[in-house]
Amino acid sequence: MNYQLIPAEDQPDLYRQLFALYCRDLQKDDPTIAEYDPAVLADENLCADTDHPYLIFVEDQPAGLAVFMDESAPVGEEDCHTYLGEIFVLPAFRNRGIAGSIAETFFDAQDYDSGLCYIVGSPAEAFWKKLFNAHAYHEIKSIRTDLEKTVEI
Repeated sequence: MNYQLIPAEDQPDLYRQLFALYCRDLQKDDPTIAEYDPAVLADENLCADTDHPYLIFVEDQPAGLAVFMDESAPVGEEDCHTYLGEIFVLPAFRNRGIAGSIAETFFDAQDYDSGLCYIVGSPAEAFWKKLFNAHAYHEIKSIRTDLEKTVEI
């Protein structure tokens, strides 16, 4: 699947819209997400020096978002230099290998420890476990599973 990653700062309004959809999607697995304002969270991604948000485009159509966080992000893992903090693909573009391709490219490019964030018990957990089993990413030291805990793998 061919896709493009475009810096979210190039189209901040679109990023905010996609982030709101992402938050709505997350609420299915973590109702506490409703306590946060998606616009504020999106703006925090756009403004933070440690967050690197991108829009995912497929054939010139917005297909989702991805956020990479560097080591000074509050992830609770000193050994990790970069985290794949968020990845969201719109339902119309799912099951085409987009998220897997982005994750594989990200992890394959790391020459140091990296990490990943997801909500335990969510559909994303099965996706990540399948990806890890297929590729044996040894450099992933921890997985951020919610706002308070990190699971060592």
